Amino acid sequence: MGAERLESDVDKHHSIVGAFTARASAWLVCLVLVVLAGCAGRAPAPDQGMEDLVFRVEGKMSVRGAAGGASASFVWWQRRGSYEVEFWGPLGSQRTRIQGDEGTFTIIDAAGKRIAGADPEALMQRQLGWSVPVAVLSHWIRGTPSPALPWQTASHDGAGRFVAFEQAGWQVEVPMRGDQALPTRIRAQRGQDRIVVACRNWSFGA
Repeated sequence: MGAERLESDVDKHHSIVGAFTARASAWLVCLVLVVLAGCAGRAPAPDQGMEDLVFRVEGKMSVRGAAGGASASFVWWQRRGSYEVEFWGPLGSQRTRIQGDEGTFTIIDAAGKRIAGADPEALMQRQLGWSVPVAVLSHWIRGTPSPALPWQTASHDGAGRFVAFEQAGWQVEVPMRGDQALPTRIRAQRGQDRIVVACRNWSFGA
């Protein structure tokens, strides 16, 4: 009698375990399907954060807005979490250097005077008469949104590369790539403010 009762209890235990396993498997399958469905409708993710970027690039930049505008050549050095950009006008005039990281920002004028502030765009506008969103531009000039801020309304070409996106209130377009992975030109607009950047002579690495 004891053996029969033990066998019955074991059978009940197996039945309970089997039912639980079946329900868990069904739940897991549903979860996987939901995740896959969400991924199917998601645009390709942009690259990693600024801390992973190390590059040098040359180019020209045109900035236009309600308060005026400017055109300048530049060299941009990105060293992981920090950046340094040198701007100059026609014939090398009025060289200005900006330096920043994730917490500080400094403008160094042609005379070597250093002006620091916490808001890069506001400081540039006040000291230079124009500004660009330097905190995210290091990603934009490579044709991707910055992962540090939300981005919306993205479109892509047949290779999955960004053609346009919206970030920080700016409508960003990447109209020129050719056969290169990196864009040769980007355009950004926010209200009356417009930025056009042309890049060349890229180099990557430490």
